[in-house]
Amino acid sequence: MKNIFTLKNINDLIRLDDCIQKEKVKSAVIIGSGFIGLEAAEALIKRNVQVKIIERESKPLPGAGKEFSDEILKILEQNEVEFIGNIKEVEPIVAGDKLIAIRIGEKFIETDLVLLSVGFEPNTFLAQLAKLELGKSKAIKVDNYLKTSDRYIYAAGDNVEFINAVTGKSDYIPLATKAYESGHIAGENAAGGNAKYQPIVKNMSVKIFDKYFASVGLTSEEAMRNGFEIQESNAKARNLVGVMPGSDYVFGKVLAEKGSKRIIGASFLGGKEISGYADLISALIKLKTPVSVLSNINYNYTPPLSPFVNLLKIIGNKF
Repeated sequence: MKNIFTLKNINDLIRLDDCIQKEKVKSAVIIGSGFIGLEAAEALIKRNVQVKIIERESKPLPGAGKEFSDEILKILEQNEVEFIGNIKEVEPIVAGDKLIAIRIGEKFIETDLVLLSVGFEPNTFLAQLAKLELGKSKAIKVDNYLKTSDRYIYAAGDNVEFINAVTGKSDYIPLATKAYESGHIAGENAAGGNAKYQPIVKNMSVKIFDKYFASVGLTSEEAMRNGFEIQESNAKARNLVGVMPGSDYVFGKVLAEKGSKRIIGASFLGGKEISGYADLISALIKLKTPVSVLSNINYNYTPPLSPFVNLLKIIGNKF
């Protein structure tokens, strides 16, 4: 179908852009509300394309947790993106070489374009041909030096499993920053070096119209799935002193392991300041820091740049 797209590489983007221009696309359906789906919704809205998002879960970005998904839904509605959740099956309606509508039960949604954003799997075709060992995620299994099960082959990037610094287990963490770093390590070792990669704290973010969402370490769902007993605390506070231009609210949640009290994860939704919050939490997770530290940090303060009481201090005081 010439109007069904995915977004995996630059060629996909060029093909999608050509379609929007040449076919004078006025409406689009995005299937899936993960990071790519949400970013694509904003890009299409800015091209004056009406957007509907279809999701099998009840709220957008379901892995973020209910508190954040509820806020993200409000952001989508404010920007005229229609969200349709709890959809388990869709039926494509095809005419010629185009998909012209999607049927959901008795409802038909007409559309000029469909974007599939339902996750992805590591492309390990070459690794399988080479009979390399794969991990549980079907990504390539490597040791701490990025050597595969074949001692003459190294692997890096989005096709390998890394050790998650929180769980201590192999995990599939396809992030551009880690692909870049691991590529250097694998290249050095393949040339005779002895570089070792460190376990990874997942730290990622996404722009959702005029807001940003960040997730670092484990989410509540991931923590429970990995057998952690957790405590969590959340708060909503201003990013700047209330009288300052640009002052707005930022929402945050921090997770701690019940027994050790160490920080194991956090999520934030707000302005650009959330990147700093996520990076600080990432460092504290790596150092296995107890959550009590959050209320004792001497946070930077000046009215045009920061709030009088930092969001992380408010959250820390609640534990």
